[in-house]
Amino acid sequence: MRRLITILAALALVVAACGDDDDATAAPDGGDDTVETPPMGPAELSAKDQTGDGTEVTVASVTLPADGFVVVHADADGSPGPVIGHSGLLAAGESTDVVVTLDEPLTATSTVWPMAHIDTNVNGAYDFAPPDVTDDGPATFDDGEVAVLPVEVTVEGVGDEDAADGGATSDEAATVAISDFSFQPGTIEVAAGATVTWTNGDGVPHTVTAGTPDAVGDAFDEPVDAGETAEVTLDDAGTFDYFCAIHPTMTGQVVVS
Repeated sequence: MRRLITILAALALVVAACGDDDDATAAPDGGDDTVETPPMGPAELSAKDQTGDGTEVTVASVTLPADGFVVVHADADGSPGPVIGHSGLLAAGESTDVVVTLDEPLTATSTVWPMAHIDTNVNGAYDFAPPDVTDDGPATFDDGEVAVLPVEVTVEGVGDEDAADGGATSDEAATVAISDFSFQPGTIEVAAGATVTWTNGDGVPHTVTAGTPDAVGDAFDEPVDAGETAEVTLDDAGTFDYFCAIHPTMTGQVVVS
């Protein structure tokens, strides 16, 4: 969660810094010449909720004030989280039907955040990994806000009954990544009898504990050491909130149908 706050703070700082018309950046070849920092706005962005296999996100249209990228962020408690994919370099102006291939396929219906970024260092490559690398910051809408919007991606086949064996669902599975002190995706939908697997990509231990910090449940409580996994099979329909007992600001939800 601290890393998420750092990412969001870095976004705000980059937008503010890049909005100064007097800024300049070194030429890509490392020479003494400098180039004007490209304009960060106004940009336009349009994307609809969509259904697919979870490997890509399509942005209907993006209009950039300078060359840049469409970057897809995971959801983190209703805000843009870590980057999970980005387009190649897009020319200034309007681009339509931009397809962004995700670094890892989505395994459940999820909210993602397409965001417009500008190639501020003018090197044609996407360079943005705050807090260490803050080139290629986010573009802004006409009102000065970051050019980003939420999109729900429905992953085909998740939660469907298997007609071939009379509707059995016990073999279905879903995965949740633990990264940057957040559960990704934050909410998943599975069928009754599915097994959910949490994989801890952080360098510290976490837990997957049913309930909330204020009202701990008894449905499950599993430790997840760094680099390890935890599994829970959910046989009963319902909505199961959960959190990390070590880091209570980390929360998630499993909807079982």
